[in-house]
Amino acid sequence: VCRDFLFLEKVKRQCEKTLHRPATSEEIAAAVAMDVESLKLRYDAGLKAKELLLKSNYKLVMTVCKSFVGKGPHIQDLVSEGVKGLLKGVEKYDATKGFRFGTYAHWWIRQAVSRSLAETGRAVRLPMHMIEQLTRLKNLSAKLQTQLAREPTLPELAKAAGLPVTRVQMLMETARSAASLDTPIGGNELGPTVKDSVEDEREAADEEFGSDSLRNDMEAMLLELPEREARVVRLRFGLDDGKEWTLEEIGEALNVTRERIRQIEAKALRKLRVKTIDVSGKLMEYGENLEMLMDGSREMAARTSSGTRKT
Repeated sequence: VCRDFLFLEKVKRQCEKTLHRPATSEEIAAAVAMDVESLKLRYDAGLKAKELLLKSNYKLVMTVCKSFVGKGPHIQDLVSEGVKGLLKGVEKYDATKGFRFGTYAHWWIRQAVSRSLAETGRAVRLPMHMIEQLTRLKNLSAKLQTQLAREPTLPELAKAAGLPVTRVQMLMETARSAASLDTPIGGNELGPTVKDSVEDEREAADEEFGSDSLRNDMEAMLLELPEREARVVRLRFGLDDGKEWTLEEIGEALNVTRERIRQIEAKALRKLRVKTIDVSGKLMEYGENLEMLMDGSREMAARTSSGTRKT
């Protein structure tokens, strides 16, 4: 019922975009081949379902926000961001996927609060995608240090992250520059710092909520797979360019049979369903998050590519 409401809202926006004015009920009804009375009944029922989901999960927002208390903003500010995440979860939730709404909403709430903390936690804000890449590099560096029993070299870290060496070097230099803003002016430790003299402005253009985080989560998960399995998953789900390859197409590209590709895909997905990674880098036992991450990564790849999806 809630998705029905969201579908009608989407149709309404499309009509208004085409007409360059507010759409009437009659125009929206015509667009969905429905009479006006039925349209109003379905719209009202969907709106009530959406409001019920929001109200019944408010306690979940409070629970998530309490785990962030003491890390920055006041609890009410955290709750405000958490509600935004809950709303995003309500709008994107698809019950036909088979996973629980509570699990899905929990992920979006954490994303909203974490993103808010990352944006407000520094006087001079780095773009959100850079903050997330720096966090990922930090986690990878710690992992490599454990494996190698030494600090990883720049090329080693770049290879593990799947990024050019120049990009990793630039990110690290940016992080050092941001840290240097805490240096006291005039050597007085109790006096103002460099960042106090810099105007504090928010990013004017904000990307759609959660898209960078979804990609980073998927990238982190795929790093745990063998190279061939990761490549098959990328192609099947269109994670790079939005184009979803068929089993036959991947088989031809890798010079193996369609059945072999199906086996590789099934094996990779079984591994990914066992453990997924949340924004803090901790392992969670929520297999349902895999479908959510796949959906989010596909959606984002499609927005940034002209590639045509396979049906």
